[in-house]
Amino acid sequence: QLAAQPPAAVLMPQTVVVAHLGMKRWLLGELARRRGSDGSPGIAANLHLLLPSEWWLRLGDALLGSDASPAWQREVLRWRILDLLDARSDDNALRHFLDAAPPRRCWQLAEHLARLYGEYQVYRPDWLLAWAAGSTTPRDADWQAALWRRLLAGSATQPRVQRSQRVLEMLAAAARAEHAEPVHVFGVSHLPPVLLQALQLAARTRAVHVYFPDPCRELWDYLRSQRALLRAGSEAAAQHFEIGHPLLASLGRIGQDFTLALNADDNAQHWRDPQDDSDASIVTAPLLQRVQDSLRRLAPELAGAPLGARSREDSSLRVHACHGRLRELEVLRDALLALRVQHADLEPRQIVVMAPDIQAYAPLLPAVFGTPWQWHDAALPYHLADVPLAATHAAYAAWRRLLQLAQARCTLAEVLDLLDTTALARRFGLDGAARVRVAHWLREAHVAWALDAAMKPAFGAPAEDLHSFAFGLDRLMAGWLLGSDEPGRVLHATAATGQAIVPLVAAGASEFALLAGLAQLLDELAHWRAAAQAQHDGAGWSAWLARRIEACFVADGEDNAEQVALEQLRRLAAQPATELAAASVGRAIPWDVISAQQRAALDEIPARQPFVANGIAFGGMVPQRTIPYRVVAVLGLNEGAYPRNSPRSSLDLILRHPRSGDRSALEEDRYLFLEALMAARTALHLSYIAEDAAQGSARNPAAPLAELLAFLDDAHGLTGSAALRPWACNTRCNRSPRCTSSKPMPRGSPILRCARSRRLMSKPAAQATRRPARRRCCCRARDSPAPALDADASSLAQLRAFLRKPAQATA
Repeated sequence: QLAAQPPAAVLMPQTVVVAHLGMKRWLLGELARRRGSDGSPGIAANLHLLLPSEWWLRLGDALLGSDASPAWQREVLRWRILDLLDARSDDNALRHFLDAAPPRRCWQLAEHLARLYGEYQVYRPDWLLAWAAGSTTPRDADWQAALWRRLLAGSATQPRVQRSQRVLEMLAAAARAEHAEPVHVFGVSHLPPVLLQALQLAARTRAVHVYFPDPCRELWDYLRSQRALLRAGSEAAAQHFEIGHPLLASLGRIGQDFTLALNADDNAQHWRDPQDDSDASIVTAPLLQRVQDSLRRLAPELAGAPLGARSREDSSLRVHACHGRLRELEVLRDALLALRVQHADLEPRQIVVMAPDIQAYAPLLPAVFGTPWQWHDAALPYHLADVPLAATHAAYAAWRRLLQLAQARCTLAEVLDLLDTTALARRFGLDGAARVRVAHWLREAHVAWALDAAMKPAFGAPAEDLHSFAFGLDRLMAGWLLGSDEPGRVLHATAATGQAIVPLVAAGASEFALLAGLAQLLDELAHWRAAAQAQHDGAGWSAWLARRIEACFVADGEDNAEQVALEQLRRLAAQPATELAAASVGRAIPWDVISAQQRAALDEIPARQPFVANGIAFGGMVPQRTIPYRVVAVLGLNEGAYPRNSPRSSLDLILRHPRSGDRSALEEDRYLFLEALMAARTALHLSYIAEDAAQGSARNPAAPLAELLAFLDDAHGLTGSAALRPWACNTRCNRSPRCTSSKPMPRGSPILRCARSRRLMSKPAAQATRRPARRRCCCRARDSPAPALDADASSLAQLRAFLRKPAQATA
């Protein structure tokens, strides 16, 4: 389509709206490859690849002029809301909360309200327009509506919702242009209603092409899951819907809603890829292809095939039940190496690994896959994306610890953790072997916590220097001065502490510089402690934070990553001054609020983290990440961890009054699992933690994975006792050759033996002598179906006993 509709002018760029930043780089690379001749790479240039929000802002600037005011940006809006909250409210419940809340809770409320108002501008613009006109819609939005009107009165610029309404009105009144630039929307599976409406209005004046990755070629809008049919409440209502494909019905609600929204425009013209119309036989195809074709053709029976020797060798779809996260990564590495041997043309950049909580796997990756970003030396080079800023470099983690130590107990472990950061330890001359030496001295001096006696009463302890850092430093200094001539000598009590000092001869004559560096570090921590009681305006806090960065860190001139990290910290330190100035807030801000703002900035995921690069991409499960890969791996599909159920606040009016098209973290995660299933081209690797690491008890897989396993069982006609025991998912492997089990330690392992002994010690002696037999996972593929369910395995009497006394029945 880009080649068929060239721009009117040679140098006019073509606009492509993409779902996320990672798709930008992938799409450019794919367009360049396809534009080449004779198989050689081509060139993709003069393309404006924009996110949906960027396209919307550019469209508003083109129609209404640039709006450079940051007053309605979330980072600035939260400060304006905080200023209004401090002025108190007319609502009794809100006023009661603010009177009893500390400054940090007021800040958290302001930040949450700023996020809610941002969502209202996208998903409920009619509410905000009604609030601005003096109405209260819905009825329970009284104080939020009043706060919004106060925000409007305090700003000379219009909020985004009013600009959006004017843009929609201008698009509706615009006439069709002859040479208008077409808009291409690529790879999106969800758009806010206001953006979708803007595209539909823009289609009246220009060509708008929406490339939607539809998992099914048939009409599947009417499909509903079995649970949804039961919720219908009556048989007559349920007859209007069908289940069709169970995976589409249970996982595809987001795609259904978006398809219905696209089809709502009567002028839309539909085009489907001719490859989707193929009805070739797939009986001998790999399992992954059969499952994908069953979804594409809306024919669940296509996924089934006779199980035989060939099916045991099929590695296209594997589900691994592992014992822990480390074992998941080890199994993944073995599987990827085997796939690269089986498919010689498989490159690391064609592999993606996702997890609901990728941060939990990040510390384990170097132990299994080596150092990231090593393209030439590693067998499986990789890079990490979708991690917060604080996890990308040690300097950010040290900055977070300093923010916490300003109000913490300052234990020995916390201070020594600071010295693990090279840039910080280098500033005080305590890097390398010096850090080990100083740590040994402090332990010998019996230092436990607190900088000095003055900070102990705040934590309910007597105001004495004993076991504080000042106590330990005095002993070390006295030992260095006295030397070893008078061992055991006790110095007289000083007026400052009122306590005697026993010199500790630990530092040598040439190691006074280490003691001086330790004293400087403790003085710096005292500055942070004093800041917790201070209040400054935005400019004052930014200047103070900038001084602390220079006092605590020094970068290595040859370490580019360290220099970039410190420069980013300087930008973070400048945020309070910039944001408060944009919000026109000049009052003093307490330390609790500044500390919370800095830590929130460290927790945010940088927008420029590369997801598409040369090596294996490890990243989080982000909605609309539908880039096709030859190998897709999803780790951590554990019950309770996925789908992620993000708690919604009771203040969220969208949750109280839902509409079609609203975002739902639960439904987005379910659809993301369906997208991952359809995105894999050669192999799909799924894993979950099947046993508790401490007790060895069975754990269930995530609901989408369990539904996939149940679908495969039904498609192959497999039945067995495991179908009645969802907690024993790792016993499924004796029913299908697609499942494997990976256990890193035998039953006689000291770790499991110790855990088992703790459980037995907590039971009476009569029960401790009984050890119930455990079903062991055999992990063998079988050519014949599983044996029929034994009627005696779970009798009605056993079920009745379990329901009456679960603890006794499972003992």
